[in-house]
This record gives sequence, structure tokens and C-alpha cells, in this order.
Amino acid sequence: MSQPMFLAGFGAITPVGSNAPINAVSVQAGVNRLTDHPYLTDEDGEALVIGRVQFIDEVLSGSQRLIALGLPALDECLGHLPTQQRQKSVPVLLSLPEIRPGLEATELTAVQSEIAEHLLSSGRANLHQLAHGPTGPLTALAEARLLLENGAADYVIVGGIDSYYHPETLRWLEREGHLYCTNNPTGFIPGEAAAFCLLSPKSIGEKPIRILRDSCIALEADAPSGETLANLIKDLCEPLPENTKLATVLCNLNGEHHRAEEFLAAYFRASKWFDDPSEYQAPSDLWGDVGAAWVPLLLLQFHHQRHNRQGSPSLVWTGDERQRAAALIEV
Repeated sequence: MSQPMFLAGFGAITPVGSNAPINAVSVQAGVNRLTDHPYLTDEDGEALVIGRVQFIDEVLSGSQRLIALGLPALDECLGHLPTQQRQKSVPVLLSLPEIRPGLEATELTAVQSEIAEHLLSSGRANLHQLAHGPTGPLTALAEARLLLENGAADYVIVGGIDSYYHPETLRWLEREGHLYCTNNPTGFIPGEAAAFCLLSPKSIGEKPIRILRDSCIALEADAPSGETLANLIKDLCEPLPENTKLATVLCNLNGEHHRAEEFLAAYFRASKWFDDPSEYQAPSDLWGDVGAAWVPLLLLQFHHQRHNRQGSPSLVWTGDERQRAAALIEV
């Protein structure tokens, strides 16, 4: 088993908070910031429900909105670097949304360029790798671990930025049957967020959070049966001591019924590591589906509640239309 990595700091902006501590407390308190879209409605004339960061101008969309979300969260995370480290360059492994209506390749390139320039001007970090989608930050953990283990970096930042707040994106989700609305109560509510976590090869502070194992990833079949997710769980858990049970599960379930059914099927296939399939956290009911930003936000929430999670490892997993990824974490 590889050497563990440790969580050393966070930066986050979501509909429920403008920084990481506020987000952690707000989620624990169940603060809900889902709201009606300012002007878009569904076929029945009902306002679309979204999770939107209220202090970002509603006229911003596409690359401008992703940049407005991402830069403050990234700077917050960079602020957790030790003083002696701030003269060194820290790799940033960033996950962005995949190309979709309302967010073309040129927009993603603009986000990448703006963040790279921002990091270069600060002299503290460099954009090292780009991934995409909800599984991106988990798959970036393997690269982060390699950089830390071979001494190429003392710290690594892994994060993601995403926003569905664009008329073309929302109409596309509606056409594809993914959008929660009057005619589709099993769809998901679109959200937006930016979140980053700082990783270190050394334990920092009291009750540090360890990422025990590199993430795994696999392609899911056209009709998800839970088999791929179950295999990921088995791959991560089989090296654990006999009779180990997962303390909790953190994931990006978003209200779509087929996603919940997949998780339930995976639970039965890998039930020896679970006590209760209902013991999971997926706060999409508070901020919507936050896409590429899910993983660092879930790690933030675990970090905030770590005093309740000692003694056994916990599972973080995310999925999208094609992929599933997972990792084990432990206090």
C-alpha cells in the first residue's frame, strides 16, 4: 500500500458559503440555498430550481463565472501553505467541467489560461495538470501522491470548479431529461462551486485526515448495475484488516433515482464492508449538483466532522455518465 497523504487546508465557495469554514458549518447545520432561477422557467411556466452563488453577478456565465468562482477559493487554499513554503512552487491539479452546451472548448481554455496566469503572477503555484468532471479530483490523487513521494513537491493542491448556470446548459439538461423540474421530479438540481484541498505527505495538526489509498477508476456500462462501483469498493477495501467496516460514505448522489439504485446495488455486492446503506452524505439537497467541485467539498465536510469518524476508514466516491472513482480516507 502506498504511503498516505494528509489534508492540510481547504478553499471553497458554494451557494451555502463564501469560504471553507462557513461551508462546513452550513452543511452540518443543513443550510439550504436552492433558489428559483432569475428568469428561466420549465414547460409549465414554473421557475427552474438551481443552486447559485448569490454574491457572483447573475450576468456572468461560462468562463467568466468559473473564474469568478475559482480564484477566491484557490487563493484561500494557498493561504494554508506554511510560511516557509510560500516561496516554493506548488503544483495545482485542477478539474474543470467537460465540454457541453454553454461551455465550449474555448471557454475551458480561457479558464485554464486565467488560472495559470494568476498562479504565475503570485509565484506560489503552477497549474500542473487538468482533469475533467466529478471524477477528476479523485483520479488526480494518484498524480498528487507521486509528486509527493518522489520529492517533486512538498505540497500539492487538488481541486475543481463547475457551474451549470448558463441558459444553454440548463436547456440542454432539460432536453436530456436530467434537469429537475415539474415534469421530471427525478432529475437533479444544477449547482455551482469551486473547492480545493491542500495535500501534504506529513501529518499536520490534531487528528489529521489521511487519504489511505490512491483512487481507482473504471468505465461504467451503458446501464449501470452497481458492479463497477462495487468492484472499486472491493479493490480499495480488500487490503483492510478482517471485519473492517466503513465508518461513512461521502458521494455525489444528486437525486437522480438511477444513481441511488446503482449505489444500493453496489452496497449489496460489497455489503461485507458496510453496516448501513443509509449511512452516507451527499449534500446536493443543499447546493445542487456541483460537478467537478464535489470531491474537495466532500473531503472538507469529512474534515469538519472528523471527531465523529475515528476508528474506521470512510469511502469517498463520485460518478458521472461514464466513470466511477473512489478513495479511502481515515482520521
